[in-house]
Amino acid sequence: MKAKTVVEKICKSQDIPDVVKQILYEHAVFEVDDKYRLTGKKLDYMKLFFAECDIPNDILDNRNKLKGLINKLIATNFRLKEHMWFLLSLYLHQLGPEED
Repeated sequence: MKAKTVVEKICKSQDIPDVVKQILYEHAVFEVDDKYRLTGKKLDYMKLFFAECDIPNDILDNRNKLKGLINKLIATNFRLKEHMWFLLSLYLHQLGPEED
């Protein structure tokens, strides 16, 4: 997805606080190969994250803390891989040992 499209989607988002949008605009125009570039898929995750998580005001009011959070989410791809393994592990644990 092109940076212009991502920027337009950031602008239209109702779930992302304005203070966060300012940082996301910067990330949307990073070089394509930059690990901190905000892609369309990561923007979708970002919208879900901010819709579901009540971010404390001390983070929202501190640009450095907020930027650190955003960088961590983008660079680690929201730790989705680890979360998926956790979900599988949890499910397998609930099943218990397999009997013959």
